[in-house]
Amino acid sequence: MSQAVSGGMTPGEVRWRCRRGNLELDRLLGRYLQVRYPVAPPEERAAFESLLRLEDPVLLDLLTGRSPAVGDEALVVAWFLGTAAD
Repeated sequence: MSQAVSGGMTPGEVRWRCRRGNLELDRLLGRYLQVRYPVAPPEERAAFESLLRLEDPVLLDLLTGRSPAVGDEALVVAWFLGTAAD
């Protein structure tokens, strides 16, 4: 049985929600999941899981800086914006 992580999703649910109908989002979310999520503090993990509940267009606008993020979600978005050039 899978254990829930900080935001209430199991690891399998987080992986599943990272699979989107948009290739760009698939790649962005997959990279975060592999690189940052395992070492992120619980608050950041919960914020990432919250972002995963958003519709694709809204999420893409946040992760590409077209829309501002607030609260803990801003920490996650800052990671995406800071690594966009990598």
